[in-house]
Amino acid sequence: MISFSSLKTKVIYLFWISLFAFPVSSQAYDGLVKQDGKPSYALQELFQALGYSSTNIFEMNTIAQRDFLRKAGQERWHMQEVSHDKEKIFPILEKLGVIDAISPTPHMLKSVDYIFIHGATVGRMQNRVTYFLENVWPHLTREAQERVKIIFLSGNRKLDTTLNEKETLFNPDSSEIQLRPDWQKPNRPIETENDAAQIIWDQLVPDKFLRDKVLFVSAPALKDGKRPTTKDTIKAWLKSFESFQKDPLSVSQKERLFWKNAPDLKAVQILAISNNPYIYYQDQVFRNALEEEGFDHIFLETVGSKAESDTLLAVYLDNIARWLYEVTNNLKKKALPHEATQPHFSSDKKGR
Repeated sequence: MISFSSLKTKVIYLFWISLFAFPVSSQAYDGLVKQDGKPSYALQELFQALGYSSTNIFEMNTIAQRDFLRKAGQERWHMQEVSHDKEKIFPILEKLGVIDAISPTPHMLKSVDYIFIHGATVGRMQNRVTYFLENVWPHLTREAQERVKIIFLSGNRKLDTTLNEKETLFNPDSSEIQLRPDWQKPNRPIETENDAAQIIWDQLVPDKFLRDKVLFVSAPALKDGKRPTTKDTIKAWLKSFESFQKDPLSVSQKERLFWKNAPDLKAVQILAISNNPYIYYQDQVFRNALEEEGFDHIFLETVGSKAESDTLLAVYLDNIARWLYEVTNNLKKKALPHEATQPHFSSDKKGR
């Protein structure tokens, strides 16, 4: 017979899974896990289409880290395509929610306290700012526009010459990117992702009131030379907040003005902007980072435009692996004692 206390613990466990493993969205997608912590039907279908038989979420994560993840030090834009039946796999990716655009809920458009724009390559940052200007800002209530704090997260990553990022920055495709008519090129070096983020915001945002609302937060380069990750940029933002709380004079004047009268981080509504196929992965990273720092009651939505039509299947699978890693890590932290042990890895591709 199940005791009341063990039943209560089980309910709490399932509540935490639903809170941190399921991103809020205006559209219905399968995601990676069901509310009982087991793999979603879409994830099982994806693995079967790729030739794997496992239906255990932790074994599936082990497979993904081994077979889907790009090589250490390799960037997404340097990946080579993989050989699989795309016509069979892409409908499954749609079910997982990594292809179509994701829109904010009506609730968020009225209640948002903070809007985050995730940094990326120049082209993707242009995409994200454009999405914000067309699909978010005009639809906020007047009260939300006055109240909201906007943070542009980026990293101290050198711009990639193989992507021609500087050319994309200063000579964007005019059919997709509209520069404000009075924008003038600054007379200073533009070398990093953070530099580019500031230029893009200045180029694309026509309203001075809105341009002045943003706080740029840049995570420093890592000691091993690797670029900062999404989690690094989120922690850099939290560090700015914590530094202001301890000693307002320890942060820049811009940060002091930003954090003055800012909504309490313990109970806020956050809207983050990415683009597919990265939306749900970055959503899960954000949730995990907030929880690690004790901000586990924040309401978060992550939104953005649809994936570009030329996105490689290899990139989708790499992203699935990273998303699955974040989800399973969260499941392990929330698991009941007898459920926390991972099964011994035994599955592999069919026929091997």
